[in-house]
Amino acid sequence: MTAATLPPREADDGLAARGQDAVRGLALGLTGWLQRLPALARAVAVLAAIALAVVGSYLPWGTYAGFPGDMDLYLQYAFPGGSRLYCLILAATALLMFLPVRGRRRAGMALMLGLTAVALQTLWAIAADGNSLATVQAGAYLTLLAGLVGIAAFAILPTEAAAPVDPPALPWWADVLLLLAAYAAGLGVLVYTLALGPANQFLGLGITVIAGFSALTRLGVVAMVSAAAGRRSTISYGLLALVAVAFPLTQNGDEHWLNVAAQAAVFAGAAMGLNVVVGLAGLLDLGYVAFFGIGGYVAGEYGGYAQIGPSH
Repeated sequence: MTAATLPPREADDGLAARGQDAVRGLALGLTGWLQRLPALARAVAVLAAIALAVVGSYLPWGTYAGFPGDMDLYLQYAFPGGSRLYCLILAATALLMFLPVRGRRRAGMALMLGLTAVALQTLWAIAADGNSLATVQAGAYLTLLAGLVGIAAFAILPTEAAAPVDPPALPWWADVLLLLAAYAAGLGVLVYTLALGPANQFLGLGITVIAGFSALTRLGVVAMVSAAAGRRSTISYGLLALVAVAFPLTQNGDEHWLNVAAQAAVFAGAAMGLNVVVGLAGLLDLGYVAFFGIGGYVAGEYGGYAQIGPSH
């Protein structure tokens, strides 16, 4: 049967399948042609995308005052500048992809995807808040263009071997420094996140953190940290305890997040006890919960006299 004699639905499906094959073939052919470009041309494309992102992050993104991050000002007058700072960080980090390390192509694409998502989300938020695309300035469009160019630039880089799943063992001092840097970075991101107010900046930060973590995973850094924590488990637990002790010092006396952290620690302890008694021992015994009840009673009884916790 020919396409003219097929039922309408089958004919439409056949045309759609041929159209998809044609688009797929065109995309593969274009990608293959681009990947045959000289190495210098591909490097220039990546640098051009990074330069566009830096310039776009510096320029104003909005035409009116009041949007989180002072988007109507140049970055130097509005630092940290909200989502523009995240785009600038992602673009600057992409420069590290010129180092001879495995997985840099996929890591660079992850960074540029994150930059594009942050720029697009912020552009949409500015337009929605201002009720018109006319409220969006050239900086936002330029940064969005930089992200798209960056995705294409990293896509045409030659395919390379992925980072090793089992990284080589490091000296003990290198493991300690790696764990200290990872936990300090985690604490810094947590403190910065808790200090954010507007939801738009929180969403942009979330996209940036996901993109950065994805890039580190593709470079094998996450596997290195995990392996170091396994080799130096005692040191790792000690550093985590230091991070927990340092967290209250970052809140400038604000009790809200300290109370949240304390409640999270209490419930985490209860979950660990449940895992030991039920999960490891196989006993359905909830008697240990009585200790949490006693602790809660004592804290409530004596905490009131010492005026610990939020006032009512």
